[in-house]
Amino acid sequence: MLRYRHRPKKVNLLGICIRISDMGPSGAKLGGLSVERIEQLELRIEELQEKIGRSRRLMLLARVCTFLGPVVLLALLLGLLSFTPVEMVIGITLGIGGIVLMGSSKATKEELGYSLKKIEEERSAAIDALELVQIRD
Repeated sequence: MLRYRHRPKKVNLLGICIRISDMGPSGAKLGGLSVERIEQLELRIEELQEKIGRSRRLMLLARVCTFLGPVVLLALLLGLLSFTPVEMVIGITLGIGGIVLMGSSKATKEELGYSLKKIEEERSAAIDALELVQIRD
């Protein structure tokens, strides 16, 4: 079996050129942390950011519903809309549903934000563990 001496491999990660000096059988590794793991963490961060954005949009929708519910009920009381049980139920449902949706979305956003912070710290620690070498162009 021929064995080749490996030179340190240069990898471009997050716009930073890094030199990986310890090559293992599963790819570039240093101190048990791999570049692939950092890439997985970055993908997970993007997923969480998309989910947080979705939660924010749901919170906006919930605020609109919470506002429209009482407006519909007020319009019914003032006679601006014809008073029927269906419109009354719609107004109540919009108001209560908006409050519930807002609370649920807020809790979800906070949990996702906590997860995002934790994963960003993990990614930061993994990047700090790599031997970064500044390469001049």
